[in-house]
Amino acid sequence: MATHARSELVAALFAALASTIAGAALADSLHPSLTVTRDDGSRECPDSSSLEERVEAMAGKNLFNALENEPPDTWLQVEFVRSIEGYQAVISARGARQGKRTLDDVGPGCASLADAVAITLAILLDPAMAASVDPPPLAVANFSLTPPRRDAPRTDTTPPRLTEHEEKLERRAFGLEASAGASFDVLQGVVPVVEAGLRGGFGDVLVLGAGGGFFFPERVEVSNGSVDVQLPFGYFRGCANLLPRQSIAFQLCLEPMLGLLQASGKNFNLTNSDRSVLWSAVAGVAQAYGPIVKSLSWSVRARVLMPLARHEFTAFDEQGRYEQAFRLPAVGGSLTAGLDLGL
Repeated sequence: MATHARSELVAALFAALASTIAGAALADSLHPSLTVTRDDGSRECPDSSSLEERVEAMAGKNLFNALENEPPDTWLQVEFVRSIEGYQAVISARGARQGKRTLDDVGPGCASLADAVAITLAILLDPAMAASVDPPPLAVANFSLTPPRRDAPRTDTTPPRLTEHEEKLERRAFGLEASAGASFDVLQGVVPVVEAGLRGGFGDVLVLGAGGGFFFPERVEVSNGSVDVQLPFGYFRGCANLLPRQSIAFQLCLEPMLGLLQASGKNFNLTNSDRSVLWSAVAGVAQAYGPIVKSLSWSVRARVLMPLARHEFTAFDEQGRYEQAFRLPAVGGSLTAGLDLGL
């Protein structure tokens, strides 16, 4: 019963949309321009070209490239967002068609919402098809559409700067990330590690990141004394996203690392005069991201690293006897979890 009532509500809203714009439809053909933006959680929703194809398939005609030699007179903006409640699309129209509406879908995927957006755009651009449309059973909120201006002039001007900025955000999604967890045999044994940095997505596949972190001090017992070793580090990360249009991203990365290996002795002296050495390593990383709310995502990261040099510290006790106090393991790793804040 609830599904049937919701379907009737959506049908009524589509009928209202059609009656609002049908009487004010322009006598000549529209020349629309479509821009689509998607946040990190809604990458499986269609991009601009895919949505254009959906709209034209439902309308049964060429709507976006019919007047290739004329400047746009209608600018359409669709913003897809993934939140904890589901998916949302905000549709804005400027120019010969004007208005704004919001569509919400609590389904697990974006397919139903994408169909509803395509139907809405098709009716907006071709009001005559409203009578033949069977709208999908989709929950709708904040429905509003203002009539188009009959005197809306055609213009050679380009869309506002905001649209250009949003197109850049579609291609390059930036964020701040922080994580914490445990490292294994990076120094010796298991010690905590924290790290934070900045990442940027360039297109659907390439992701670059940079930041720093800290492997917490570890105490290594040696004869009658001990050595405390710690390692602050920085990293540069280049990744390939293997799930470019999905709500959950999975990436494989190559990560050069650079740090300062520091040690201090207790009950004996270290022979290294400065007690610190420059540390470098190369790491392979597998990481995943998933949405929590609009601009916040969870992250998990597994790293396997190999130091480029196996540094060591040598000590001597009060009797002048020398022994190896610490040596870097040949291979180490870490496992962390954290949060990513989209910018």
